[in-house]
This record gives sequence, structure tokens and C-alpha cells, in this order.
Amino acid sequence: MKRNTFKCLFTVLSIGFFCGLGHGQSQRPFITKWLATNKGKVMMPADTIRGNYIFDYDVHWENTMNASDSGTIRGVKGGLTINNLQPEQEYKVWISGKFPSLLFVRFNLSKDNLKEVLQWGDIAWERLDYGFEICSELEVVAKDVPDLSRVTNLDGMFGQCFKLTGIEANWDWDVSKVESMRGTFFYCSKFNGNIGKWNPEKVKNMAQMFCQCKEFNQNINDWNVGQVKNMTEMFFNAGKFNQPLNKWNVANVEYMTHMFYGSDVFNQPLGDWNVSRVINMGYMFNFTAFNQDIGKWDVGNVTNMTKMFSSSPFNQDIGNWNVSKVVTMNNMFSLSKFNQDIGKWDVGNVIDMTGMFGSTPFNQDIGNWNVSNVKSTAGMFIGTKFNYDLGRWDVSKVTDMGNMFAGTPFNQDIGGWDVSQVTLMNNMFDGSSFNHDIGNWNVSKVTNMKQMFWGSSFNRNINNWDVSNVVYMSGMFAFNQVYNSPLDKWNVSNVIDMSDMFKHSPYFNQYIGSWDVSNVKNMKGMFEGTYSFNQDIGNWNTGKVKDMSLMFRQSNAFNQDIGRWDVSQVEYFTFMFSKSEAFNQDIGKWNTSKGKDMQSMFSFARKFNQNLGTWDIRSMIYASGIFDICPMDCKNIGLTIQGWAQNKIINENIEVGVYGLYIPKDIVKNEIAYLTKQKKWRFVEIEETCEALSNNIIGTNEELKVFPNPILYNEISVVSEGGTYFIEDYYGKIIQSGKLTKGLSHLHLNNVPSGSYVLRVGNSIAKLMVL
Repeated sequence: MKRNTFKCLFTVLSIGFFCGLGHGQSQRPFITKWLATNKGKVMMPADTIRGNYIFDYDVHWENTMNASDSGTIRGVKGGLTINNLQPEQEYKVWISGKFPSLLFVRFNLSKDNLKEVLQWGDIAWERLDYGFEICSELEVVAKDVPDLSRVTNLDGMFGQCFKLTGIEANWDWDVSKVESMRGTFFYCSKFNGNIGKWNPEKVKNMAQMFCQCKEFNQNINDWNVGQVKNMTEMFFNAGKFNQPLNKWNVANVEYMTHMFYGSDVFNQPLGDWNVSRVINMGYMFNFTAFNQDIGKWDVGNVTNMTKMFSSSPFNQDIGNWNVSKVVTMNNMFSLSKFNQDIGKWDVGNVIDMTGMFGSTPFNQDIGNWNVSNVKSTAGMFIGTKFNYDLGRWDVSKVTDMGNMFAGTPFNQDIGGWDVSQVTLMNNMFDGSSFNHDIGNWNVSKVTNMKQMFWGSSFNRNINNWDVSNVVYMSGMFAFNQVYNSPLDKWNVSNVIDMSDMFKHSPYFNQYIGSWDVSNVKNMKGMFEGTYSFNQDIGNWNTGKVKDMSLMFRQSNAFNQDIGRWDVSQVEYFTFMFSKSEAFNQDIGKWNTSKGKDMQSMFSFARKFNQNLGTWDIRSMIYASGIFDICPMDCKNIGLTIQGWAQNKIINENIEVGVYGLYIPKDIVKNEIAYLTKQKKWRFVEIEETCEALSNNIIGTNEELKVFPNPILYNEISVVSEGGTYFIEDYYGKIIQSGKLTKGLSHLHLNNVPSGSYVLRVGNSIAKLMVL
């Protein structure tokens, strides 16, 4: 009986508060739902830091699971912290009276604890900009609307309220007094409230209003936006928005930068918009589905069209646009479907055309454009089908032509261009069909020619070019299947990177031995895959080079004396001569003291057979595969290992590749045993041994010797007593036979397939492995 009496009394008190006792009988309270903090607190976010607002309000709270857990405080004049609540339990909070403004972002205790706005009540709001910002758990379900009659600014009101959907709430707000809505729903990624009846007739700023609102897709076509000046990022990444906006009066808008950026599905007709005052349309339709007719737009005041249609399917006729004030067209159509006639455009004020048509099907005649003020044409036609005459262009102010025609069929005469101000020509004709005479170009200011003719069809004489300021030539002629023009006059004294310069250029074989390469630091892959190059470069000053990895890999012809090279700074010799067909020069005097990586340096080097025992290997860490399937004879591999073991400084735990080589028995017993046990080296794979290094294995009659073995190139050297030989397969079938002379013979295997075989000479046999 007492319990029921208490409940009745509490209910009467609550009803009295709900009716606004003390603040007028008719006032409806502002009702919210909270989750108390883990310390049992809820902090009222009264905005006491912005303006001189008068607060005089009553607060009542009640545990949603326990009505007796409640309380009331009257006449609060500012902020308030409610203490002694049940930690992490839900409470309803009623506020009535004067509570003109709130601001959560200052109160880190409670911004994540506000769960719902249940009722706006009769609070006369005066300021709500950024009011609920970063209330990441907030949802609005109120069926009434807030009193905004005194509010002029809703900037960031619900910014980053990540869980706000607004689907159940009443959004028929009267916003007729509001002048700014910048970021009102910024990053409300789930918001999709019906705000179509709003009348923002006084609003001047709608920048970022629905930015990152990934679910928003409401019809707001009837909005009066006639006063708006700024729509920057208004629908930025609003991924589902695709509602008509053709009724909008945008006559006063000046900024439409990123307006629909990332609105993946947006594709609504906007052809009747009056955009005559817009000055910035950069990124406007970037990453959208937009492809509507806007050919009648007056863009006469626009100065920025950067990426305006980039990564969209846009391909409409805009040939009559007045673009005379545009300064930048950087990537304007890149990655779009654009291929329309814009040859009449006045681009006289444009200074940046970087990537303008990159990766589009564009192929229209723009040869009459006035590009006299353009400073960058980098990537302008990269990946396009463009092949029109541009010979009349005045490019005298251009400084960057990097990637300009990369990956195009462009092959027009531009030999008369004034490129005297250009500093960057990297990848300019990379993968293009270009092959016109540009030998008279003044390239004296160019610093970067990286991959300039990579994979192109270019083969013209540019020997008179002044390349004295060039620093980067990496990959300059790489994969060019035709280039073989003289370059001996070039002054390359400032170049620091020649990596991959002639990589897989099969025909290049010009004299460049006089080049001053004293500043080059990187020669990685410089002649890799050059089937013809075999010029004397023995006098090169390589004293600053740090990387020679892959330098002569698969170089079929190169076999010049480079034994005097200064390699004292080289750290990387990886694959340097791997699979080289001809190289067999004495490089035993090289100073390799800084060489860290020698992996596969001579692997599959068909001719190499030298003694490297004097090399200083103090820095060597990696040597796996270094001599694999390399035709080093027993003597040279023995002397090499012997010399290395005598180094005073040797790193431990090194794997050394000697697969397919014969190792002298005494070297295996002594040096290899020492390196294996004391230095923890691993030799992969020692399967065969030969006579002790002190013996002359060449010409001995004691047993049959074959090297290299396994066999990669179908050529072997055989030491035998001479006589008839037979090569038999696994079943004893004779595959090949012939005569061997006593001592050393060289034998070519005729069409012997890969597999295991036996070489038989008299009573001696040797196992063969053909790879």
C-alpha cells in the first residue's frame, strides 16, 4: 500500500514538471534520452561560451528502467552536471524554461552519451550552429519541430552525428530566418530525413550541407535557394543522392567546387541552370554518373575547371562554352568518356592543362588553340587516342611536359616547338608511336628525362641535344624496340640516375664510352636485356655508383673489359651478370668492400669463368644463387672460395649458391668446412667434387669430368682419356655419340631434351642433368 502511494505521489510531481511548473503552465519541455557515463554522470551542454545568453531552466531526470531513480533541479543559470546516477543506464531528461543555445563539442564527457531527441518542446532557441556536433550516438525521433524563429545559423548543427537517420522524426521545420546552413548534416552518414518542405529563402551558404551523407536521397527540388552563394561540397560523397534539382535558382551561386564530387549515381538534368556568376567549378562532377546536356551554360565567369568531369561518363557537346576566363583545366576530363569538338574554345588565359584529357577517348582537332600562357601540359593526352597536328602551338611558357603523349598513337611534327623553358620531360613519349625529328629542340633547362622514350617507336638523331642539366635518365630508352641513334656528344655529367636506361632495347649499340658518368649513383638494369650492346665503356668513372644490380643481366653481346671500374661504393650487385651470354672478363681486382647483396650475380652466366678470390667480401650479406649454373671451372671456383675464406672480416649466416659446380676436394674439406662450421655459411648445393686444387684436373686420365652440370645451354666441357662417347637416357637408349680427344673437349648436345642422362667413355661414366 505504501509503495502504491509513493508511485502516485511521484507521478503527480512528474506531471507537474512536464506541464512546466514555474515557467508557465503551457510550456512543453525539451526531452532527450541519455546514457549515464561510467561514473554516473550526465552533463547538460548549455552554451555559456558563445554570446551572452540568459539561461534559467529547470531539469528533471528519470531512469527509464526505474522511475524512482529520478531528480529535479530548478532555476539553473548555466551548465549543469547531474551526478550520482546509475553508471551506463538510460535516463530521460526534461528541460523547460530559458535554454537558448547548446554546444556539445566542448563537453567531452557527454557528447557520446546523448542518445535521442524525443521532443523539441517550446524552447525558444537562439543559437544551434554546431549544437549537436560529434554526438556520434544521436538519433532524432521528435514528432514536433523546434522553434527556430530566432535562429539564423545552422552551420554544423548535426555534424558527424554518425548514427542520425532522422527517418522517424518530423522535419517540417520553419527555417525561413536561417541565413547559413554550412555543414548542417556534415558526415551524417546515415541521415535520410525528409526535409523537402524546408524554405531556405535567406540562406547564403550551403557548403558541405550534405557532405558525406551517404544515405541521403530526399526530394529537395522545391527549395528556394535564390540567395545561396556557396554550394561547395554540398553533396560531396552523397553516394545515393539522385534527385532532380532542375527547379533550383542558382543565379547567385559563385562556388560549386566539389558540389557533386563522389555522388556515384547522380545524373539529373541541370541544363537550365543559370550559372553565370559561378567562378569555381573545380571537381564539380568528379566521380559521378553525370552525363547530361549542359551545353547552354554560361560559364563566362568561371576561372577553375580542375577535374570538373574527371572519372565520370560525361560526353556532351560543350563546344560553345565561353571559357575565356578559365585559368586551370587540370585533369578536366581525365578518366571520362569525353570526345567532343571543343576546337573553338578560347583558352588564352589557361596556365594549367595537366592531365586534361588523360585516359579518355579524346581525339579532336585543337591545333588552333592559343596555349601561349600554359605552363604545364604534363599528362595532357596520356592514354588517349589523340593524333592531331599541334605543330602551331606556342608552348614557349611550358615548364612541364612529363607524360604529355604517353601511351598515345600521337605521331605529328612538333619539331618547331620552343621548349626552352621546359624542365620536366619524364615519360613524355612513353609507349607512344611518336617518331618525328626533334633534334633541334632546346632542352638545356630539362632536368628530368626519366622514361622519356620508354617503349616508344622513336628512333631519331638527338645527339646535339644539350642535356647538361639533366639529372634523371632512368629508363629513358627502355623497351624501345627500334632505337639505335648516336648519343656520344651528350654531356651527362649531372646525371645521377641511369637505372634501366637502355633496358630491353635490343638494337642499341652506339659508342658512349666517352660519357662522364662521375655523378651517377644508380646503374641498376642499365643494359639489361640489350641484345646488341657491346661498346667499350671501360674508362667510365663509376666511383659514386651504389647500385649495379641487373646491370648486364641477359645482355647477349656485352663482353668488354671493365676490370678497372671503381666499384668501391657499390652495395648492390644482385643479378648483375645473370644470364649474360658473352661476358667473361677479369674483374678480380674490383674493390667490392661495400657490396652487401651479390645474390645470383653470375647465375646462368654462360661464359663467365674467372677467379674472384681477391674480392673483399667484408660487407657481403646475401649470396644465394651467386654462382648457380655458372661455367666456372674447378680451379676458379676453388680459388674464389679459398680467397674469400681468407678475408679477415666475414659475415655469418650467408647462403652461397654453387649449384651445378664442381668444388675441389681440399676446398670442401678445408675452406668450406671452416666457413660452414665457424661462420655458419650454407653452400647450396654441393653435389660433386673434383681433384684437389693443387692438382691440374685438365688432362688427368683418372676419371671422367663434366662441367657445368646441370646443363642449361646444351654445351659442356669434358675431361677424359679420349675415345668414343655415348649419351644414354634412363632406359639405355643412345641419344648421341661421337669422338672425344684426350684431355679437355667441348661438346654440344644436339636437341637433347631436359632430363637425366649418362655420359659413357670407355669404362668411365658420368651422370648428366639437362635443364
